[in-house]
Amino acid sequence: MQRGFRFHFPEIPSTNSWVRRHAPKLPSDSISLVTATQQTAARGRLARRWHAPPAGNLYSSFFLTVGLNRIDVANLPQVLALSVASVLKMQRAQVRFKWPNDLLIEDKKVAGILTETVRLPNRLGVVIGIGLNVNMGEEELSKIDRPATSLAVSEGHSFDLASLISSLFQQFSTDCQQFLDQGFRPFRAQLEALSAYRRGDPIAFTNDAQTWRGLYHSIHSDGSLNIVLDGDATIRTFHAGEIVQYG
Repeated sequence: MQRGFRFHFPEIPSTNSWVRRHAPKLPSDSISLVTATQQTAARGRLARRWHAPPAGNLYSSFFLTVGLNRIDVANLPQVLALSVASVLKMQRAQVRFKWPNDLLIEDKKVAGILTETVRLPNRLGVVIGIGLNVNMGEEELSKIDRPATSLAVSEGHSFDLASLISSLFQQFSTDCQQFLDQGFRPFRAQLEALSAYRRGDPIAFTNDAQTWRGLYHSIHSDGSLNIVLDGDATIRTFHAGEIVQYG
């Protein structure tokens, strides 16, 4: 997919919110990117607040449109996770994927991805936001209410944020085009290899209404999560929720 518009704001409440509001005016035949130096009302999954201090981190949202008949848009954040992993691997940084939307380094969160959709005339707009802790220091990381790290802390040096953004824009544009042409199938094995869990790892899983315990099995062919529940030899597939404990 061709790279389209690129917008940058010194400060903005939320890149995802800006894209949703301006979606009708953005190109429908290319992928656009919005970035910010600081977000004042950043959101994560389930309306959680994303700690977003000024400067040093990647706060961005991608936008593209797909046909109304596409039923696999939920895989786009997984494709983005693979794009991020590819870019960081070139920087000698290794991340792992925590289903459904997080990236980890040594079991600590380094990035989160949030996807939203916007109904447009004859098209569906897809907004994929990512917050990546790049040059955040230990003091700021300590303010986060769950184990978190940054590329700078884990790798021991700072990163060129502009270069990372440019590389990610290019990589995701390429991966996105493959996804639009071929679907999720070419990406499934890559995502499984990137998973923070291996088959048989004990995990706890919640969908906010109930919590289950069992063993991690695999990522399903549609990108959902397969778990072997405790006391049940059958594999159960979950399309929503999160892994809250493992190991």
